[in-house]
Amino acid sequence: MQINNTKILRDKCNKYGDVAIDAVSICRSTRCSPREAWNRAAKKYFPFSESGQNKGCPRTAFLALCGRGLVCDIEPGCYVKSTTNETYVLNAYNKLKRDRITCKRELWCSVTNKKHNSQMDVLIALYKSDLLN
Repeated sequence: MQINNTKILRDKCNKYGDVAIDAVSICRSTRCSPREAWNRAAKKYFPFSESGQNKGCPRTAFLALCGRGLVCDIEPGCYVKSTTNETYVLNAYNKLKRDRITCKRELWCSVTNKKHNSQMDVLIALYKSDLLN
């Protein structure tokens, strides 16, 4: 499957959306785990920021989607420990697929009233790149 990662899409995405798109590509090309692929991609986008590389919420969103088999060409598995962020992103995924909402604020508010922390950037970037099942 071809990854739709056009310049227009990448300009509109948060960096964590770009990390997710690249992580899928790394998974496909190297057959490494989604966690390892995320770590490699995060180092590329945040080379001088350890906190950027290690930010848990977007990473957990990506790993939760992968774990449930919702990311194209990535085998389902147990990739995540955080059930709270997993629940948020899976509920948002269902809302996105059902209602086709691509506004991150609207999606986020439909699943929780807490502060958004880049989880929806990951979900929407993968969706707009046709990387979700």
